Amino acid sequence: MFNELIQAAEPFLNAAQETLPENASVEVEVFNQLPPIEVDTRLVVPANTNLRNIVRTGTISFSVAPTTEESGQGPLFAQREDWGGQSESTEDSFEVGVLLEPWPVNHNVGLESSMINQIRAMENANSPFLLDKEKRVYWSEIKEALDNCSSQKDYNRFVEFANRDHQIRERKQDTYGIFEEMLAQNPTLAENAAYNPHECFIDFLNEMREELDEEGGDVLVRDQKEMAFLHGLGQDLRRAGSNSSYIKRILGTG
Repeated sequence: MFNELIQAAEPFLNAAQETLPENASVEVEVFNQLPPIEVDTRLVVPANTNLRNIVRTGTISFSVAPTTEESGQGPLFAQREDWGGQSESTEDSFEVGVLLEPWPVNHNVGLESSMINQIRAMENANSPFLLDKEKRVYWSEIKEALDNCSSQKDYNRFVEFANRDHQIRERKQDTYGIFEEMLAQNPTLAENAAYNPHECFIDFLNEMREELDEEGGDVLVRDQKEMAFLHGLGQDLRRAGSNSSYIKRILGTG
C-alpha cells in the first residue's frame, strides 16, 4: 500500500524539487487513488525538507481518513497553526456570529436637526403644544426613543411618526398665533368668551382631533385630515378675522 501511495504522489513530487522554506508546512491530498476503497489520504510533510528524499527513504507518515459516505460526517478541517492556531470550523463560527450581529441604525441627521430647530422655536415662544414639557425635555425624550430603536425599520417608522406629530403641533402653534393676534385686535371677543379664550382655542383643537379619532381608520389618514383642517382654519382666521365662521364655536358664544 505504501508503494501505491508513492506512485500516486509521484507527479506532484516531480514538480516539487526545491527545499521548502522554514516555518512552512504542506498538506498533500490524494483522493480515490487506492482501489478498491475510497480514501482521503493526507501526507504531512515537515518544514525545511526535500519532498523526494522523504518519500524515497520512507520517512513520512500517512493518515487515512474514511470518506464522507463511510463516516457520515463532513470533511475534516486541518488545524492551521501557522495562521494563528484557528481552525476553519472556528472561523466559520466567527463568520456566523458576525452575520448575527445587528446592523447599525443610520439616523436621518438632516430631519432630526430640522425637528430640533423647530422645537426650539416653539419652546422660545412658550408654546402650549409641547405637552407642558420643560425646555429641552420634549426633544430629549424623542431623541432617546430614536437612539433606542433596535432596527433601521423601527427607526424609520418612529422618526416619520415623530416628525408628522411635530408638524401637527407646529401647525397648531401657527393657528394659535393667528388667533392671539385676532384677540389683540378685538378685545371684546375675549370678554364674551365662555371662559379663558386661550383655553377655549386649545379645547376646540382637541375636540376636532377627538372627532377624527372617533371616525377610526388609519392613523396616518387621520393625521393628514388634521393637518388639512388646521391649514384651512389658519387661512380662515387670517382672512375673516373676527367674522370667521369658527369664532363662535371656538369661544362658545353660539
